[in-house]
Amino acid sequence: MLFLMMMIDSEEERSKFELIYRTYRNLMFYVARDILNDDAAAEDAVQEAFVRIIEKINKISEAKCHKTKRLCVIIVKRIAIDMLRKRAVREKDVAPDLLGEEFADDTATLALEEVEERYDLKQAIAKLPERYREVLLLRYRDEYSFAEMAQILGISEDNARKLISRACAKLRVTLTREEGRDK
Repeated sequence: MLFLMMMIDSEEERSKFELIYRTYRNLMFYVARDILNDDAAAEDAVQEAFVRIIEKINKISEAKCHKTKRLCVIIVKRIAIDMLRKRAVREKDVAPDLLGEEFADDTATLALEEVEERYDLKQAIAKLPERYREVLLLRYRDEYSFAEMAQILGISEDNARKLISRACAKLRVTLTREEGRDK
């Protein structure tokens, strides 16, 4: 942790980072270990996650809040999944869909205002795959830009935009199905 602390300039940000580190490191380790099934690799994932958190430390308003906790978990989860994919490539034991496009290309967009008033939005979002839930929450609830989302998720900005587009399209389909059942 001392090495990480040396990367931060201001004393205020150092103390904020220290609080984040002490509060969430065990949770982050548990999440990474659950994905990687390897303690050493999980430690590496957590270390890399904290480096990314340092890069965003000035944008974190509170160290102990749900938004910061969610940010820490999403970052470490994305890093662990990337590590798992890289390991699979090295072992030449990859399922074809793991590294390719996860979803068909779809340019559909969804205006948040269209669905904000709907009662079943929360339930529809809960039914989405985890990756889609993550990006929707980062973009619309936490109000991160595409560039910030890309950095958090370890993907390009274009991929962040595509992921949001796909998540919105999937959400639209889910809401339409639910609406059809209600009639």
